[in-house]
Amino acid sequence: MNRQPMHWFGWVCWLGVVIWTCTIFYLSSLGSQDIEGMNVFDMNDKLLHFAAFFSGVLALVPALRHTWRWPWRKCCIVAIACLSIYGALDEVHQNFTPSRSALDVWDWLADTLGAAAGAPLAAFVHAYISRKTGTTPQGN
Repeated sequence: MNRQPMHWFGWVCWLGVVIWTCTIFYLSSLGSQDIEGMNVFDMNDKLLHFAAFFSGVLALVPALRHTWRWPWRKCCIVAIACLSIYGALDEVHQNFTPSRSALDVWDWLADTLGAAAGAPLAAFVHAYISRKTGTTPQGN
């Protein structure tokens, strides 16, 4: 069964991408003491970067798939590239935030690795759900 994809799902994914992007921007605007106060589990900074970009790619991959009907592999590659660029721009943004370390290549690497780890998972989960519900977008 190959019905038309749920158009609302694409919008929900893009809404998730926008909310995620705004959240990252907001957190990057906070001073280091504010950020440390939010780290209630005392997690390593690099792990937090990894987790944040892992979660961002979970919305971006299906958003790309449902918008452009690209193959999953292309959606993953584009999503990883976009979030890697956003991670680099986030480091530049932190350069203008008082009391924040900026231009940290290790933070950017953690961002990129988080996106790279989450993209295949996002593709697998959304492809599986799409097949089960019969809402696979046209394309590979």
